[in-house]
Amino acid sequence: MASACSHQRRCTNGLADEVCAARAAVLKAAYAAHPERFVRKIPVPPALPEAA
Repeated sequence: MASACSHQRRCTNGLADEVCAARAAVLKAAYAAHPERFVRKIPVPPALPEAA
């Protein structure tokens, strides 16, 4: 698991969209492999924060 500092560094370096897309792909694969684990809904990454 990435630390908050690492996540913040990725966001400020302009990689947030790429990281979000990668997380979405991992969650989609996890759902495809084990849909029974996600009883409420298909998982999605959290929304990106608004720019300050």
